[in-house]
Amino acid sequence: MAGGYEHARRMTIAVRLLGLFYLGGGLAVLITLARGRWIDAAFEALSGGARGRDKARYALLNLGAGLTMASGLALLALHRSAPALMAANVFVQWLWLAYASRAFPPEDEGDAKGRAQTTRAAILFTAATVFVVWSVFSDFVALETNAGLALALVVLTAGALAYAAWSWRRTRSSPPSDEEAGPL
Repeated sequence: MAGGYEHARRMTIAVRLLGLFYLGGGLAVLITLARGRWIDAAFEALSGGARGRDKARYALLNLGAGLTMASGLALLALHRSAPALMAANVFVQWLWLAYASRAFPPEDEGDAKGRAQTTRAAILFTAATVFVVWSVFSDFVALETNAGLALALVVLTAGALAYAAWSWRRTRSSPPSDEEAGPL
């Protein structure tokens, strides 16, 4: 039994480390999207305004980043919602890749490398999701229900989506000042 307990402890640590990684990764993507939004707005101003495909891209990328943050927090806290949030994120990531392949075909080698990198990240997140689900169903990791954390997850996800909508509407065709850009 001691070996089983030790294995479960290691699996729990691994799941929490995944959570920390994805919480930070989702936050980094949201910040990057917001900081780069003014460049998109400048391009849109030169090309006659935002097109529906650009709005869909921005929405899907922000939704994915918000779900990445929320699933990371849920994993870190070992909350029961983690597998569902991760599964929703897997869906959004693969939806984005399918949409992007049609609406945003790579235009040069840099675009192709970026798309390949995004595909690898989606594969790794899918594998992490399978690992978490397997860990839970194999009883190596015990997830808990915590109403306070569930509320925090809802607030975090809603905040990420509200931030995405706000940054879309707020964008001007000039770069943000240092105060507006916020921390890296």
